[in-house]
Amino acid sequence: MTRRFDVAVIGSGSGNTLIDRRFRDRDVALIESGVFGGTCLNVGCIPTKMFVHGADVARTVRSAARFGVDATVEGVRWPDVIARVFGRVDPLSENGERHRIERSDHVTLLRGHARFVGDRELALDSGERISADQVIVAAGSRPVVPDVVTESGVPFHTSDTVMRIPALPERLIVIGGGAIAAEFAHVFSALGSDVHVVARGPALLRSLDADISARFAQGAHSRWNVHTDATVTHVTGDDAGSVTVTLDSGEAITGDTLLVATGRVSNADRLGAAAGGIDVTEDGLVAVDEFQRTSAPGVWALGDVSSPH
Repeated sequence: MTRRFDVAVIGSGSGNTLIDRRFRDRDVALIESGVFGGTCLNVGCIPTKMFVHGADVARTVRSAARFGVDATVEGVRWPDVIARVFGRVDPLSENGERHRIERSDHVTLLRGHARFVGDRELALDSGERISADQVIVAAGSRPVVPDVVTESGVPFHTSDTVMRIPALPERLIVIGGGAIAAEFAHVFSALGSDVHVVARGPALLRSLDADISARFAQGAHSRWNVHTDATVTHVTGDDAGSVTVTLDSGEAITGDTLLVATGRVSNADRLGAAAGGIDVTEDGLVAVDEFQRTSAPGVWALGDVSSPH
């Protein structure tokens, strides 16, 4: 049997923010397969910027002498760093979910992964089927992990997991040269890790203006071990927990933690878009117009699932 709703929202991140007082007279289904609140709240811009602030504090102390201030960093209490961040973030997620369950009578929270199986008709992996007059797709994105890493069988982290690792790495290897890679390289190096950044291209932050990228590179090379124009050919590990990344130049880099920060990809490919009459761009994004309308009548999309930004 198919349950019918006025509105179905796939994703509890940016999609959840749409469900305000204007929807009180609508029967709304809110569908979430992961942690409530989406990427930005749980593993994206909010916790990362809190980590960045702590890293900035440590770096400021270490550079205090140039301001005529004598100061040193006596140590970094990594568990306390994590607790400061997620002691605030986790309750926001938990309370947001509780609010939808207990205080939003017009919203039904459905747990599971949703795919289109027809015109505004969705099937959840729980076996439940729903349909709605209007569907909002806000299914987000996920980290990209190169095959050379996944096929190696070596443990690794992405931006979704690295902020909760149990101990501060002594030596961190970061694969990637974009904003996510740069941000975490800054965080961990400022807190005391020896950081190696491996970028496939000739420069870091290549998507930005060339002058900005060049200026950033000057600071990066002074703080991290930067390897540009480098392709990872092999990834191996040992019983002691070390990981070794071999580059096409033959150089081998060994560390105790591997972070893959090679970008994110839209979850459009996991939605059964074709079955719902929804076009997807060559870049793998849900295609939308200036009003966020998809090619399917009554279906909108927003956030990472449809935006390159």
